[in-house]
Parts: sequence; C-alpha cells; structure tokens
Amino acid sequence: MKGLGIPSGIIRFVCHIPMGMLAFSAKEQNDIVHKHATRLLDPRFNHNIDRGERVLYIAGMFGFWWNFFSWIPTIVAPGTLLFFLGLIDLGIVIGLAVGVCFQSTYLPQSKGGCQHAETWQVSNGTESWFYVYAIISNSTKPDPRHECEGLVLTWMLGVAMA
Repeated sequence: MKGLGIPSGIIRFVCHIPMGMLAFSAKEQNDIVHKHATRLLDPRFNHNIDRGERVLYIAGMFGFWWNFFSWIPTIVAPGTLLFFLGLIDLGIVIGLAVGVCFQSTYLPQSKGGCQHAETWQVSNGTESWFYVYAIISNSTKPDPRHECEGLVLTWMLGVAMA
C-alpha cells in the first residue's frame, strides 16, 4: 500500500528540533564530564554519572542523525521496511530510556529541585556535584543552580523523546 510512511515521516520531521536539542545538549554535558573526569567522576559522587551522560549522549546523537537522514525515505517506505525502521527507532528509545534512568539517580526530577543544587546529594561535608560542575563551566562566577537546571532540562528532553 502506498502512503503508509507519510504519518511516520511527518512525525520524524517534527522531532528534528527537540531531538537535536537533546543530542547537542547531551554532547556538551558529556564532553564537560569526560574532559574533567578526575573532578566530576570522583568516587564521592554518584557512580551513575559517567553512564548516564554517556548513554544519553550516544543514544541522543545517534537518534538525531538517524531521524534526520531517514525522514524522507520513511515517507516512501513500504510497510515491511517501516517495520524494520521502527525496530531501529525502538532501539533508540530503549537507549534514551536507559540514559534517563541512570540520570534520575543523580539529578532532581524538576527544575524546582535545583534550588538546593549546592546541597544536592552531599555526603561527609563535601562539595555538591553541581557546585564542582559549575566551577568547571564558569570559574569566575559559578552558579550551581543554573548548571543544575541545564542538566535537568536535557534530562526532561530525554524523557520526552523516549
């Protein structure tokens, strides 16, 4: 049957902007975490930080480019091919879901939780992870709340896209 892929192609097109925002935001955050791994992946912080940032970045970036290059072919794809394209989409969704699950162990689930970014998950009187992240991101005027909100926004995009 002709035209089966048209709705799927339209949905893919609509998803370009949020998927791109997710992918490039996750890339930026992953790059910061891994460039400063000795400070941000310190054992005193949550052990899922490395996994969460990396998985969301990989799934988000792959998903963005997959979506970008497959939206036009999806429109003209026959039903059988749509099924296999959908399996790849399912794999991307699973990757995003795993990434946001890891992230939900060290991020607040709303921007409101960022009001306490300087004391979020602090143990033994050490600095919060958001404070260290803020110093690395802007050493002249660190703002843990702002950095927390950016990380939470990326997490929310991940939840929405998954």
